[in-house]
Amino acid sequence: MSERTAVWPPRDRETAETIKDELVDLRESRAYQLVMDRLEQLVSQDLRSLEKEESALSVRHLQGRVASARQVKDLITQMIHEIDNFDYAKERALNSG
Repeated sequence: MSERTAVWPPRDRETAETIKDELVDLRESRAYQLVMDRLEQLVSQDLRSLEKEESALSVRHLQGRVASARQVKDLITQMIHEIDNFDYAKERALNSG
């Protein structure tokens, strides 16, 4: 990665479009698909463990892991959606005047 973006979503349209293209490429990559498949396997394992677990603390821990994994799975799609819905014209007007 050559450049880091500290502000999310990026405030200029050109940077945002570049990042969006990179996110789409990432989402379509074989490595990403392998990571998502592995994450799904881990979620399935945790769900099976939940069915067997009796300790309330362990149940809460496993539920948290499952919820976190599901959030991660949707992160790239969510980031693309945020870029698409950001008001770049408004941002430009706020910063130019």
